[in-house]
Amino acid sequence: NMPLELGIFMGCYEFGAKPQNEKRYLILDSEDFRYQAFISDLGGQDIKSHGNTTGGMITCVRAWLGHKRRGTSLTHGSYLEDQYHQFLSALPKLCEDYSWTPDELSFNEYCSLATSWLAIDYTTT
Repeated sequence: NMPLELGIFMGCYEFGAKPQNEKRYLILDSEDFRYQAFISDLGGQDIKSHGNTTGGMITCVRAWLGHKRRGTSLTHGSYLEDQYHQFLSALPKLCEDYSWTPDELSFNEYCSLATSWLAIDYTTT
């Protein structure tokens, strides 16, 4: 469904009212030009390849955000990736605190734990 949803978003961006055409988007794929096999109408879009790695995704998103927010200092992708891996290492302990299982977390629970981890320096425990 992702090509359909992307197409709807791009249509709203191009032809929609002001709230829609003020939004920005980033298109990621695991490999360069892989998208051409299933959605050829993306010619001219600046699609970024993340190499199917967490670090690649973090670096692509960070670079895109940095480009869109000129004059704002953003942490480099390598640091963010390191922090992400530290969070993953702390995740089992965070889940224990709530009697949760890491593999069964809902999106909201995962976000709640990430927020807690950022607020409390679990990197030292």
